[in-house]
Amino acid sequence: MSDYVYVPPVPGNSSDNDDVVVDDTPGGVLLLKANPKRRSALIINLGQGEMRVTTDGSPATPSRGKIVPAGAQLELTSPHCPAGEVRAIRSGDVDTCANASEVT
Repeated sequence: MSDYVYVPPVPGNSSDNDDVVVDDTPGGVLLLKANPKRRSALIINLGQGEMRVTTDGSPATPSRGKIVPAGAQLELTSPHCPAGEVRAIRSGDVDTCANASEVT
């Protein structure tokens, strides 16, 4: 578990997932399950490599998805917070590590 504490911009119940290795698994690794009650989410790239993140349940590929550089974060907020699966894949030759939290 990372040392990051997510202070969401919206009130609700926060859940924090374990850190996940983001590698070149086809379709990407699952960071968050689909959740129609999601109000906000935070994805943090804790590693040394760049990753791509999809937020609609579609497969992440090295050339498809939002780019999250090493050490950066992606915050998804209401009123249009995506409810689909959040998936990630490394976009270079270096595996990275991610942590994902959400508020419902």
